[in-house]
Amino acid sequence: IAFDKTTSIPFDAASFDHPVVWFAAKTSSKPQMNTDKECWTIVSTPSYACDKIEETPMQDPKTGEFIPQSPEYLTTVPGPDLLRGFEEIVCDKNGILGNNALCNLPKHIFMDAQRWGSALPCHRHLRHESSTRKVLSGVSYDS
Repeated sequence: IAFDKTTSIPFDAASFDHPVVWFAAKTSSKPQMNTDKECWTIVSTPSYACDKIEETPMQDPKTGEFIPQSPEYLTTVPGPDLLRGFEEIVCDKNGILGNNALCNLPKHIFMDAQRWGSALPCHRHLRHESSTRKVLSGVSYDS
């Protein structure tokens, strides 16, 4: 996500206890990243990723063939969900910033997204009855 002006968020990276957003990093804070725009990489929770893969599979259920991700889907479902979740986090006076919470985020001028797919964490538990395990297209993931 790129914003048209700075956000005043007082950290460069953080992890969160949120149903959609797991981690965010200010990409524009990297050394030698010279830009007048503030850019953030926002990573979803594994649970959110699994839910979206269940809703819109990434593999053909019969052939197992990869289904390409369309830019229209990525910028209308996961991208806006992550942006909304990030805004909830930094604008909530009961959240991570407390009384320094922002009123809102600046207008975003660029959004892109991609899905976890095979980058999801593998299952943590050896037992098949684990409450955190999801099987998507025949592959076990830990959500």
